[in-house]
Amino acid sequence: MKKRTARTARTARTARTARTARTARTARTARTARTARTARTARTARTYRSNKFLKSAFGRKFLPFICGYKEGRVFDIYISVMRKHMSIEDQASKLSQNAIVVASYYTLHGDFSSTCPYHDKIGLVCSPFDQNPSEWTRKIKHTQLCESDMIDCAWSKSEDLGIKEKEYDLLIITEFSKKGLKCKGLSTMALIEDIVTELKLKVALVDVVGRSFIAKMSKNNTDEDKNFILDMNKVACDKSLISRLFRVKGKKPPLNSRKLNKLMQSSRVMICGNTNDASPKIISEAIIRGLPVILNKNILGGQKYINESTGVLFDGPKSRSDVFDKYEYYKNQLSFAIQEALSSQYNLQEMRNFYYKNYGLKRVSRRLARNIKKRFGIHSKYAFYPQFRSYFLSGKIK
Repeated sequence: MKKRTARTARTARTARTARTARTARTARTARTARTARTARTARTARTYRSNKFLKSAFGRKFLPFICGYKEGRVFDIYISVMRKHMSIEDQASKLSQNAIVVASYYTLHGDFSSTCPYHDKIGLVCSPFDQNPSEWTRKIKHTQLCESDMIDCAWSKSEDLGIKEKEYDLLIITEFSKKGLKCKGLSTMALIEDIVTELKLKVALVDVVGRSFIAKMSKNNTDEDKNFILDMNKVACDKSLISRLFRVKGKKPPLNSRKLNKLMQSSRVMICGNTNDASPKIISEAIIRGLPVILNKNILGGQKYINESTGVLFDGPKSRSDVFDKYEYYKNQLSFAIQEALSSQYNLQEMRNFYYKNYGLKRVSRRLARNIKKRFGIHSKYAFYPQFRSYFLSGKIK
């Protein structure tokens, strides 16, 4: 009897020891896993904080995470953001398990074919486009929200300089390149020559590519686009037509934010002839600076910003061939729009009131946070790109 009791005691001790050992191993494994995850997260954070990632998300194909704000605290939300076109394979390998799209480039619009361009990781698409294919919207939740909605006086140089006497009647911002011809409204330049002469206007022109790019080009009998760009460059360099030309010098932009603010406030209206463009930020930048916009209504996105208090829509050309095929029609459309805009009275405060009632960093961050909560169950008052975290921490955005 005593022997059986001893054996039972030894068995119980052995079982307890085994359970304790298993528990210890499990705990060590869990700690090791947590430590590894923490280390990977820390390495990832250090990697992105050690470069220009936190300074600006604009221009990048994707972001590895965004930020949230709640109860006075800013924290990281590990949801990737796809900004520009990426192959399905790249989406699978580079985006986190939970990801969203903030479409900022026209290639995400494409030809709206029936094939959805997004991986199963994508749980939300924020799009500037008025319409999206029903097959896409059935697969993934879509909402109309874009980066141009994030433009805000809190971070964009837009203080009122009190300039009463305007130096220029028109401001045009474009690219003298094939991208400019396809997306940035360069074809509209072909209409300017006659209009400026007829209406006797003073024009400021900003070319965001620069003379070095133009210098590499030469006339080519088989490349009509290149020839057109060179012809438009002659118009740009004609001082009898263009009062002031701003161009890139080296790799620097032609104007920093402060100088662009002064140029916009020194102009009466801005022409945006863009077509294949996903709601360019320059439209909302002009509006918060009090500059009315004459916008090509055939642009992919951005028409929502234009009403009687912010500018005029015109029926503009979609391509270089449109200009040649229907020159008089498009010239008259633009001329009428310019005359209407120049004869209207615009008010800076009214323009800002309209914009901030519907857009701005605070409002769009709140909307993004609500959409993320619905889709992923992550709670925050605001959700935003990491470059904006300092504005929330400093109290500029409440």
